[in-house]
Amino acid sequence: MIVYSLLFLSARSVETLVVAIIAAALYLRQLVHAYRAIDSYDGAEEILHFLWEHF
Repeated sequence: MIVYSLLFLSARSVETLVVAIIAAALYLRQLVHAYRAIDSYDGAEEILHFLWEHF
């Protein structure tokens, strides 16, 4: 979704592009944090196995 936004939606100003980059960085930071914390959840292995098989 982020790549689509950056490639196909034209940034009308520098501020719009900066906000899109900041939003992408925050989103990726959250994904990395969730990936690192997955070991602390009960049943994490089953969830990861399901995700790898279906997605």
